[in-house]
Amino acid sequence: MKKAGCLDCSPHNLRRRDFLRVGSLGLMGISLSQYLRMKQSFAGISEAVSYTPKAQSVILLFLEGGPSQMDTWDPKPGSPFRPISTNVPGIQISELLPRVAKKMDKLSIIRTMYTEENNHPQAAYYAMTGHRPNPAMEFPSFGSIVAKELGERNHVPAHVLTERQYEESFKSAFLGPAFDPLITPDPTSKDFKLPDLNLPKSITVERLEDR
Repeated sequence: MKKAGCLDCSPHNLRRRDFLRVGSLGLMGISLSQYLRMKQSFAGISEAVSYTPKAQSVILLFLEGGPSQMDTWDPKPGSPFRPISTNVPGIQISELLPRVAKKMDKLSIIRTMYTEENNHPQAAYYAMTGHRPNPAMEFPSFGSIVAKELGERNHVPAHVLTERQYEESFKSAFLGPAFDPLITPDPTSKDFKLPDLNLPKSITVERLEDR
């Protein structure tokens, strides 16, 4: 039996509010049919397994350079490094990561991602928004979408960016500036300041309090 308020996976059982919500997913790169199949798959999993998520935050390390995937997580015959077995049967990674191989049961590797862009800025935008660059439309990053849906906790910004390179790829676009990331510059610099938490030079603390 479906719980009250749950979205049934059958199209004819969609309520108007659900239809409007799902219809907007096209902007996020997900079609209605894909959404329904995903809901159906998740429904089967939830019925078979009782699972309570523990993670409350995500730290994304977006490496803009460094070793190729074929030399690290997805070994290929052309790589100069040999593949080694991990503590998960059937999964091999590069010999460059021997300690990681011992903890592979704590990780998930996604080897199906790819980009049709050859340049780093455009590929970064594709990875962070799910959309190829389009001069007619800008799309919000996944971090901004999560910030809008879940909001902040304990008065801490929900979306923080610590690297300014490819900054535009992490912004909120049509969701509005309220969901842009809080950008933190290098904390080791002498003139370290948080741009969103420091007053402009033209406004003093006394003037702000007077307001």
